[in-house]
Amino acid sequence: MSSADTVFAEELDNLIARYKIRIQQYRIHARELSRDPPQQRHAKAQLAAVLASLAKLQDLRKHFT
Repeated sequence: MSSADTVFAEELDNLIARYKIRIQQYRIHARELSRDPPQQRHAKAQLAAVLASLAKLQDLRKHFT
């Protein structure tokens, strides 16, 4: 792996780690909205979008191993 690839892989690792933290925050937020179904649905939709993005990043990261 070239040095540019190594740097890119490290950046992807950092981004993936930040996404995992954000996912935990979205889960907490969605649970806190249990008394407000419309907002909870919105929070769950945001969580689903972040999870999909994380999956794409992890798939991309596989190309650098």
